[in-house]
This record gives sequence, C-alpha cells and structure tokens, in this order.
Amino acid sequence: MEIKKLLRFMIMGGAILMLLGCNTRNSRAYLEDRIGAEVSRVYPTQNLEDLFEQFPNGFKLYQVYDYKENEHNYLVTVEMDGVKKGDPIRGTLILQDSNSGEKYKTIDVEYHDNEFVFNDEKEALKLWPQQGFLFQKITLNKDFLSTLKLKEKHYNSMNGSFGINYEVNLPEINEYLSFPTSKAIELSFGGSNSNINYYYSVVVEDEEGYYFRETVSD
Repeated sequence: MEIKKLLRFMIMGGAILMLLGCNTRNSRAYLEDRIGAEVSRVYPTQNLEDLFEQFPNGFKLYQVYDYKENEHNYLVTVEMDGVKKGDPIRGTLILQDSNSGEKYKTIDVEYHDNEFVFNDEKEALKLWPQQGFLFQKITLNKDFLSTLKLKEKHYNSMNGSFGINYEVNLPEINEYLSFPTSKAIELSFGGSNSNINYYYSVVVEDEEGYYFRETVSD
C-alpha cells in the first residue's frame, strides 16, 4: 500500500511540475525573452552579407505579402539564399495568383556590394517598392517587445509551437509597407521547438485582411 501511495504522489507531482512548466512557457516574459533574444540576432541587419556572422553555414530569406492590381489579388514572394560568404546572395521575386498559386512573373535578384540587382529593374520596383527586407529597417529585441500592447500569446506543449501577437502603431513598419503613418496593425512573432535550427517569422496584418510575413532561417 505504501508503495502505491508513493507512486501516486510521484505521478501527481510530475503532472503538477509539467503544468507549471507549460504555464511558465506560456507567460509573456518567457516568450518575449526567447523570441526577443533570437530575432535581435537579425533585426537590424542592414547589409545582408553580415548575416553570415550569425549563420556561417548559410541562410534563407523569405518574404510574402498581398499585392493588388486592377482589382485582382496577388501574392508577391521574395526568396533568397545565402550559400557562401563572398558569393552573391541569389533568389527570385515572384508574382502569383493568391488563389490558384499560378505564377505570372519571375524576376531574378542578386545581392552583392550592399545592393540588390534585378534582371528587370522596372518590374521589380513595381512589385517590391521596398527594395529591401524589413530586418534592414527596424530593431527588434526583448526590451522593445516588452513595451508593446499585448493582444494574445500561445505555447503548445504538444508540438512545441509558440507565438505572441501585439496591437501596435509603428511608423517604421508603416513606412516600409507604404501604410499611413498612424495606421494600427497587428505584429506577430512565431517559432517552434521542432525547428532544430534557426527559424523565426515576423507577421504584419491589418483589419482589412492585409498579410505580410518575413522569415529568416538557416
């Protein structure tokens, strides 16, 4: 009987510790500490080639956002691979249908000597007027995140995914996305324990359904 009681107490104690651990990881402080420490490795980085200091074995850059032309909805994606330090960072700029995924335009892009070069400069400027990534424009870290208005947060103990969302008005992001300076947006960050390597996303959304995501991974 004593052994059964002891086992029962051990099981209950383990369950309580697991719950406490999950609650801690779902706290704002934990998520901002974890996310802030990682995104600050990239935000800001003005020169893409400097990313090799953080990711010496290479990195991938991905950006996708809504694009509207003649009342038709599209997606613009920018994908670039940094393979080896000293070599150009290459990728593509793609215009595709937001529903079918059909690709209408593909523009080659290279980054070297601190500038982007396209095989169709005119069309690239039209589709990607920012001519650069968000991480080249803003600074993100734990201290900054702690000043923002929290909307929601989550940590999934089953699959290890986590994220945190804020309601903000950030002129730097609004300017980057060609929004009105005072526009309110939702700024979100996400990651997962299942990603052994670096993989973090920054998402911007608004009440009208606009969507923007930038992901850096190694």
